[in-house]
Amino acid sequence: MRFDRNNLTKLLRSPLLAVGWLASWLVPRDTQLWAFGSGIGFGEGGVSLSSRAVAAGKRVVWLSQRRTGIDAARAAGYPAWPVHSLRGWWITLRASTLVVSHGLGDVNPYAQRGATLVQLWHGVPLKHLHRDAGVTYSLPKFPMSHLAERLLRWGSERAYARITHFVAASEESGRRLASAFGLRDEQLLIAGDPRDDVLLSESIADRRAEARAIIESATGRTLRRRILLFAPTWRDGEPDPVVPTAKEWDDIATYATSTGVTCIVRPHPLAIGAYRETMGDRADIILLDVDLVPDITPVLPACDLLITDYSSIAYDFALLGRPMVYLAPDLEAYQASRGLYEPIELFCGGAPLRTWSATLKRLTELEKPEAARAAQAHAVATAARVHAFQDGRNADRVMAAILGSGAA
Repeated sequence: MRFDRNNLTKLLRSPLLAVGWLASWLVPRDTQLWAFGSGIGFGEGGVSLSSRAVAAGKRVVWLSQRRTGIDAARAAGYPAWPVHSLRGWWITLRASTLVVSHGLGDVNPYAQRGATLVQLWHGVPLKHLHRDAGVTYSLPKFPMSHLAERLLRWGSERAYARITHFVAASEESGRRLASAFGLRDEQLLIAGDPRDDVLLSESIADRRAEARAIIESATGRTLRRRILLFAPTWRDGEPDPVVPTAKEWDDIATYATSTGVTCIVRPHPLAIGAYRETMGDRADIILLDVDLVPDITPVLPACDLLITDYSSIAYDFALLGRPMVYLAPDLEAYQASRGLYEPIELFCGGAPLRTWSATLKRLTELEKPEAARAAQAHAVATAARVHAFQDGRNADRVMAAILGSGAA
């Protein structure tokens, strides 16, 4: 998927907004009905928040664009429907509170006027988003496309202005989100990201065992004692330079086998194809795509070390206080095209690596206690910078704020 093509689809469907706007004046909202949605299906902070909503006496319905999301929500005991079905539209129209984690299209986008909108988002942003990233409002070139881009930007900013609560993990994260979405102070809710509660609740041993069980159940594979997670970000539809070559896949497999590690590969859902095509069937490497495990956060406690680039998964993983390795061969090009909210040296604790050979060498270095302790200290410092709360009660704070606002 590319921004320009997705944006064109939004523009072509914009007349449906008028239909929903009119219906919202005629159809009353049900104060006991809440609708949840997530770009990954059934997951992110909405899972923990929806259980709080049920405990508060709300009727919760999940909406999803993915069949797997609908099935997972129903398996968890929630009514669930396709987001773009007539039923999905009606539920969105009737619900008093709409909770999303990616975009407002996580629930039906054509029936939202008049509802309490809660945007949980999906992590602390590192790369520039929306208003701060020029690519966000791009369109395929056609006559007067520049006017269409201005219309798209105008419509998006009006939609963001309707958000009641935009949840942030900390003041720092809130500043970035406010810049990206043009948020007013009263829209920001600094309460911690509910999706991170799973990293902080129960004992470390219990969290690790549960996370390993999720992977083994989804993949049918037996994991080795230690797990290495490779989780790169999306390149906005451009070729992904961190996809290993055939030889590099062989080198990764050799490293994993020789060190007793299972390597879990988790590409961004929109970039899965390049990894699936090149990885092949290699010992001790598992491709864990979004269809197998939609929500990666509950899996993180099983992982002993993370390799990433510009993904906000590093901010979540930092809560575990475990080492991270940063691979960014396209740093200059990425900074020029997308941009970052903080210096890469701060994010990485130094300069990122540029090649897979350097990355594998770094993994070997981290076998030494001194290097491992330094990497762990960087993770702890990162978590302290971007997470205001580390008590596992983020969903409770968000729920209390929604109910306390009187808007739900």
